[in-house]
Amino acid sequence: MNVKLAKLFIEKGYLSLDNLKEAVEEQKSTN
Repeated sequence: MNVKLAKLFIEKGYLSLDNLKEAVEEQKSTN
């Protein structure tokens, strides 16, 4: 996972497991 992305998630409060999993799946599909 991209560090900048992780920091962004932390700042925005997205690091609940469900949201994190969704975000990671989105990253995989967009890359």
